[in-house]
Amino acid sequence: MVVYQWQGTEYVPTSTEQLDDDFSSGWRIRCWPLQPNNALLHQHLNQLAPAPLMIMANEFGVDIYVAGMTEQEIQSWTANLSDVPFNYAVQSTNESRVKPKLLVFDMDSTLIQMECIDELARRCGFYDKVAAITESAMRGELDFAQSLRKRVALLKELPVSVIDDLAADLPFTHGVQAMAKWARQQGIHLAVVSGGFVPFVEALKRQLHFDFAHANTLEQKEGQLTGEVS
Repeated sequence: MVVYQWQGTEYVPTSTEQLDDDFSSGWRIRCWPLQPNNALLHQHLNQLAPAPLMIMANEFGVDIYVAGMTEQEIQSWTANLSDVPFNYAVQSTNESRVKPKLLVFDMDSTLIQMECIDELARRCGFYDKVAAITESAMRGELDFAQSLRKRVALLKELPVSVIDDLAADLPFTHGVQAMAKWARQQGIHLAVVSGGFVPFVEALKRQLHFDFAHANTLEQKEGQLTGEVS
């Protein structure tokens, strides 16, 4: 732990004795993945001057405690972080020990290392066409609903058994199973909310013992997909 105070043109280390009370009612900014000597982080921290800072680091990231700033000032500062290459979360230190009650996750390339619709398209022989539609959506030429329906249309007549086979062997992201076990031990509810499809989130819910699972429903008829989303 290092405490910094602004002196003229830069932050310098200082004693912690007079500042403990200030940080108890300030803000906690969690940044990851980062190291405390990261030049980009310090560049943005200078914008907080002259607020006292306390920086704590571990193997996962950096915790920055900020004293003497209003909520409006913190929001103004974080507005300038929209294009930085690291994640961050801001919380009042008065609330920093509140136990979470619900954790909500995306599925594709998050809880699992797979894009489900891409894998289904490979089995139909339409992977390139699906990828082209995805890229068009990423460029803003299609909204999500339009791109989803166009991609699903290419899956018409795919056997439902293909989905079942994929869902039975999901490639979980490293650490996800340990996280889910820890959350259950803490009494925290778990949810997955995905733009993907129900069979996959239901399989994930069952295998990881999640509480809630929400996604899109693929229409099927006589054991095959119709190419529609209901």
